[in-house]
Amino acid sequence: MSYAKGRRLEYRTIRYLEAQGYRCIRSAGSHGAVDVVAVNGTGGLFVQVKANRLPSLDERETFAAYPCPPGFKRIIHRWRDYGKEPEAVDVGESAPNTER
Repeated sequence: MSYAKGRRLEYRTIRYLEAQGYRCIRSAGSHGAVDVVAVNGTGGLFVQVKANRLPSLDERETFAAYPCPPGFKRIIHRWRDYGKEPEAVDVGESAPNTER
């Protein structure tokens, strides 16, 4: 995926999530596991954005092991060419914080 296409899809993900009530931050140029961080009043999402294909098993395992605060989920958004919404794949959720 070209950098321009990836950036464009990251912004589509941001618009999509903001329409659902999330506040979003794009992790520009990080080349890390997380492309977009989205938060709302109940928790948040770490989102990896892909075009047309899902990540390999190794990439998914790396993303699933990514440190995640309580109440956050790890999501992959796969945007198919000409698709209106992403296919969202839930990779894993952190355990809720039960300590007080």
